[in-house]
Amino acid sequence: MKAHLKILILLLLFNFQNNLQAGNLDITELNREYLSKLAQVEKRLSQAQSTLPIVTVRTNVSFKYPFGKEVHGWRRSDVVNQRTSIKKQLISSLDREEYQGMRSYVNKYFPDNQSIFSRDGVVPADAGNPFDDISIFLQKLHSERGLSRDITIQTKPENAVFRIRPTTGGRERSTTSNSNINGIYRGLYTYSITRAGYKPINETLNLVDEQVSLLDCQLHKTSEAEGPNPCKRQ
Repeated sequence: MKAHLKILILLLLFNFQNNLQAGNLDITELNREYLSKLAQVEKRLSQAQSTLPIVTVRTNVSFKYPFGKEVHGWRRSDVVNQRTSIKKQLISSLDREEYQGMRSYVNKYFPDNQSIFSRDGVVPADAGNPFDDISIFLQKLHSERGLSRDITIQTKPENAVFRIRPTTGGRERSTTSNSNINGIYRGLYTYSITRAGYKPINETLNLVDEQVSLLDCQLHKTSEAEGPNPCKRQ
C-alpha cells in the first residue's frame, strides 16, 4: 500500500514538473505563481524606497526666499528611474499568455511620472512618498476572487458572435450568445458582438477595476436610427 502511495506521489510530482516546463498550469497554480510575481515586484518597490539616497539642495532665489531655500528629498531623475524599472519588471514578469490582459492593464494604467511633484529637480520629502501611488496600484492587482472570471453573454436577439481579446493583442476567445465564456483572466480587453443584419458593438472591458459577471446587450438592426449601445454590465 505504501509502495503504491509513493508511486502516486512521484507521478504527481513528475506531472507538476512537466506542466511547469511546458507552461501548462491549472488555475490554482497560476494564482500561486501570479501572487509570487506580484510579491517580487513589491519587494523591489520596498528596496527602492529604502535605498534611494536623500539629497539636500538650495532652491533658486525668489521674492519669498531671497537667499534660496534648502530642500531635502530625492533627485527626481533617481525617482523616475526607479519607477520605470519597477514598471518594466512588472510587465516582464507577466510573461504567460494568460497574463496578457493584465499586461494590457499595466501598460495603460501604471502610474505615470508626470504627476511627480519636484522643486529644482528634487522631490521634497515633506511632499509624501513618491512611490505611494505604485503601492496602491499593486494592491489593485490583488484579488480575493482569484485570477479569472466567468462571464455570461446575453444578447437580444440571440445567436450573436461574441469575441474578446487583450487590448494590446493576444489570443482571442469567442462564443455565441446566449452562453457563458469561462476563465477570462483579469486585465484590460476589447470585445465585439456581431450578428448579420445588426450593428456591431465594440467596447473595452476592464476586469481589474470592474466586477463583471454579465454582459446584457441589446442589438439594433442596421436600418434603425438608434444604436449601437454599450452592453449593460452586472
